[in-house]
Amino acid sequence: MKFISKTKKPEKEVKNLRREIDIMRSLRHPNIVQMLDSFDTDHEVVVVTEFAQGELFQILQDDRTLPEDQVYMFTVVCEVMGVRLLIITDILM
Repeated sequence: MKFISKTKKPEKEVKNLRREIDIMRSLRHPNIVQMLDSFDTDHEVVVVTEFAQGELFQILQDDRTLPEDQVYMFTVVCEVMGVRLLIITDILM
């Protein structure tokens, strides 16, 4: 689970967070951690995802490198998400 504080955040930022959550909810790919649920409390948004070991930043900080197959997988995920974000952004505008 990820807990994202809403305290002292502008309404626009919270709105963008909810939009990102909606996008994450629709993503289905074997190399993307799936979002299972999300909910709001008075002070934070809670995002529930399937278990994934480690965060990319932490892996890079610890190992300073990624094997080529993992770099390729990360590139594919970014492309999938980028295309999805572009499509949704175009629809919303």
